[in-house]
Amino acid sequence: MLCSVNIFGVTLDDLVTELDSAGYSRGFRELEVRSLTIEEKKTDLIDRDGIDINGDSVYLDDNRGSEFDSSLSAKYDFFKYQANYDHRDDGLDRELLGVEKNLKDIFYSERSYRKNLFGYDRTYRLNQEDARFERDVIDLIALYKDYMDSALELKLKEQLLPGLVTEYKTIKKQYEVGVGTEVDYRYSKVRLKNAENDISQLEDDLIKLRRDFYEVFKIDIGSRELKKSGITFTDSDLYLIGGRDLEDIDLLSKQAKENYTYTKYDDRWPDINAGTFWDTVSDGWVLSLELNKKLFEYNDTSELYLVEVERLDVEYEKKKNEVSSLRRDYENRYNSLKREKDNLTRQQEVDEMKYSIYKLMFEQGSKSYIDYVEKYDEYVETSVALDKKSNELDALLYEIKYKN
Repeated sequence: MLCSVNIFGVTLDDLVTELDSAGYSRGFRELEVRSLTIEEKKTDLIDRDGIDINGDSVYLDDNRGSEFDSSLSAKYDFFKYQANYDHRDDGLDRELLGVEKNLKDIFYSERSYRKNLFGYDRTYRLNQEDARFERDVIDLIALYKDYMDSALELKLKEQLLPGLVTEYKTIKKQYEVGVGTEVDYRYSKVRLKNAENDISQLEDDLIKLRRDFYEVFKIDIGSRELKKSGITFTDSDLYLIGGRDLEDIDLLSKQAKENYTYTKYDDRWPDINAGTFWDTVSDGWVLSLELNKKLFEYNDTSELYLVEVERLDVEYEKKKNEVSSLRRDYENRYNSLKREKDNLTRQQEVDEMKYSIYKLMFEQGSKSYIDYVEKYDEYVETSVALDKKSNELDALLYEIKYKN
């Protein structure tokens, strides 16, 4: 009667699967993926996102006469069109068709730079969504443990209740005929009433916990019950803990290095816009070369990125030590809970022996009812504590399994 309760239904792994497929964290992740898809499309379209059109008109009227000119240019990637129109003569002064390219982009283009940054940022942001899911899983494990503890205690108390009722009726009858004591009668009555109240409270607790599964995690338990599933400690799960945190710092470091490299390159080399065009008006080729460079400017941007790289190196080293400590802490907690469970197992065996002895002595009249009940309650308390400790150990193993 006092053995662990096996509740048939869904396991914690099943609940985690449901959380991953329909929980709030899944919705947030899908929205983040949509945002990343939009941003990736924008990044891919750098220099190709539409046609850049510029136009202007100038009208002059002075002592040298009047003049009315217009110009128009259109550019898509490295293709360029440019025209100058003289309204006074009603004709084109120049119309150029050709290509123009910043030669600096040939070796390290802004598109490549932005795509590299986006690749790191994409992984980092998806890691943040994984971290959100991990937090939800850890909270789900805690709720699962609370539910299993309450379900276990309810099951045990419901199993004990018929015996308490029978015992109360027997002692009451003995008291009424004068062969039992008032103390034993009152004590058995209190035990029965307390047990009934405990059962009512545990039933309310389970109703509340079942609602929490849906309200907090969008998991509809319905009429299903939760059951325990076998899970064991593995070093491979333990040494995955903290891996994502280290990867995040590494991604930020790669972004900082990418920024440093590009800004250093961009500052060192001038913008050299070279172009070749066909002039439809003069029926000839036009070559253009434009040089743009600011001299003797202190490049604080790249220097700050270099400092950021060094800061992240220090942070990575610090986080690596913290992760090692966290892994040891989980291993220590596992070993501690395992020892506590072993201790309770041995204690349960002793309490069962004492309870059996006191029961026999009570039946023989050498021990009081209260003495017998105290030993019985100690045995029940140890049994419940043992199963709860087992649930706590399982919860820790699940946390190790899903925490990375």
